[in-house]
Amino acid sequence: LVTAQGGGYPKTLTLDFGTDGCSGSYDGLMRKGKIIYIFSGSLLEPGTTVSATFDQYYVNGYGLQGSCSIANTSTINGFGFTLQTTNGIFTFPNLTNFHYSGNKVIAMTAGSNTPFDLSDDVYAITGNSNFSASDGSSLVSTVTTPLTKTFTCPYISAGVISFTYNQDTKGTIDFGDGTCDHTATLVVGSI
Repeated sequence: LVTAQGGGYPKTLTLDFGTDGCSGSYDGLMRKGKIIYIFSGSLLEPGTTVSATFDQYYVNGYGLQGSCSIANTSTINGFGFTLQTTNGIFTFPNLTNFHYSGNKVIAMTAGSNTPFDLSDDVYAITGNSNFSASDGSSLVSTVTTPLTKTFTCPYISAGVISFTYNQDTKGTIDFGDGTCDHTATLVVGSI
């Protein structure tokens, strides 16, 4: 179901899988409940925000709550997006659960002068996240040195994420000096 004000924006898209659920999709998963998207404009337009909320939404008995959004923060200097998850709760059939909130900012740092040549595109990624489980465990992370992702490399090639596990164990993940490889250095404790 799609609704719009006067045929324009904002537009609301509701995916309703029903209260009993359905499993006729290509992946064979049983879904029930609703996902509600609100588009303030076309996602390709700078300034547009798309948000998603979940109403009694379950996949194969696993529940998902909270809200997610993506905002187009692109400027004349390049593409940019901000992604945010608020009050995310993932509930298992046995009622154990995980809580998640976080944000990620992606900003183009090189390549905007050559829009038809993706090979020189470079993006910086910053953000933070907060994860906790019903058993009391937690993980808080922050990008302390922006992560570097080039179009020509499938991996993050530089940057540092700092984290705290269970409020007392600290550590870092260092993705290196910009070399395109699939390695990172994990340090736990003594930080």
